[in-house]
Amino acid sequence: MGALHGEYVVEKEGGGYQTVASQRGEVTAVSKDSITVKSADGYSKTYTLTTDTLVNATRDGIDSVKPGNTVSVSAIVADGKVTAISVNDGTVRDAANQKWGLKRGPR
Repeated sequence: MGALHGEYVVEKEGGGYQTVASQRGEVTAVSKDSITVKSADGYSKTYTLTTDTLVNATRDGIDSVKPGNTVSVSAIVADGKVTAISVNDGTVRDAANQKWGLKRGPR
């Protein structure tokens, strides 16, 4: 069982610390600038997207992510803002695996 959402502090390269947020859940809204995710326990958060945000390991743009899809998001929390570092769409991944005849594996 994986975590649904949370925040933790890590050391920054070059010194100092930064807060990282992570969440797994259903996309309730998405645009070129933001994505909103709601976890199974009802927790909802909106993340800012930038040109540096990796979507599906850079293979796809944010246009491939649709409301209703299941995603995991990693983000940096700084100065009251939550900026997504990566968005991984499990719905798109599972569809690709099925296309190739692969079973759905552990997450």
